[in-house]
Amino acid sequence: MLRCLRTDMDTSITERTAGARTSMDRGARMKTYTILCGALTIALAPLAARGAEDAASKPASPPTTITVDYVNADVADVLRALAAQSGISIALNPNVKGQVTLHLRNKSVDEALGIVTNLAGLQAKKVNGTYVIAPHNEMRQTLDRLGISRVVNLEHLSAQAAADLAQNAFSDLTARPQGKAVLLTGAPDDVDGAEKMLRQNDLAAPDNRRVSERIPLGNRSAAQIAPALAKMVPGVNVEPAGNAIIVSGTRSDVEAARAAASMLDVAQNTDFVTKVYRIKYSAADQLAQMVQQAYPDVQVIAGPESAAP
Repeated sequence: MLRCLRTDMDTSITERTAGARTSMDRGARMKTYTILCGALTIALAPLAARGAEDAASKPASPPTTITVDYVNADVADVLRALAAQSGISIALNPNVKGQVTLHLRNKSVDEALGIVTNLAGLQAKKVNGTYVIAPHNEMRQTLDRLGISRVVNLEHLSAQAAADLAQNAFSDLTARPQGKAVLLTGAPDDVDGAEKMLRQNDLAAPDNRRVSERIPLGNRSAAQIAPALAKMVPGVNVEPAGNAIIVSGTRSDVEAARAAASMLDVAQNTDFVTKVYRIKYSAADQLAQMVQQAYPDVQVIAGPESAAP
């Protein structure tokens, strides 16, 4: 801008020797050109200043890695320093205490935070962008106040059973029965995991629903069949009903009782012996098939699978 002004002034002085009028004309042009140049300078100045302000107001990006050195330092001070250096938000339980010594080089935020909390016997959970830090045995109570909450509706599980299931699987989670639902409160990851687990377990189990069936008898009395059948299939309830028996239990148990009843309901003059064998390791249906093939004259009925380990 100044170089243009200097060139125009030199031209004006050179032309002055040729005539006063020419010099006056050129001088007038010089003044106009000088004013225009000054106006352009003034107009560009706010733009440059605005760019400098935008650059100054733009926040600096937090470092991707952290380097810290502390000797016998209060863990709360170390955590605050990590937060200041990395730009993260933290919420400290009042009982976050203790001293730590550490020398960390080029660690990520999560790595550094994990090392510090583990050294001090603490735990960190992220809730809505904030790291909640507390002693292990106080994290559940802390998250009960600072965590997120979600209601999970149930179809088959009872609310108390669902709450117990979630509480046992996620120790830092608080689960409360609420009618036909359960209220989950805690860190988002724990709440998501507990809800997924409850959805997977809140399913109907047809084999566990109790049913009743009347089984007619043709050869032996119900009073004879009922006690023998109850021993052969322990999971059912057998009641005499005239020339029939009423069997109650799960569907699989009732089906096993029906098969056993047909084996017991034989002609009175037939000499037979009935025995029940308790199986520990092998599958009942496989053993029954093996015995039936080895002894075709022996009737073998596989009982229902036991629920006990």
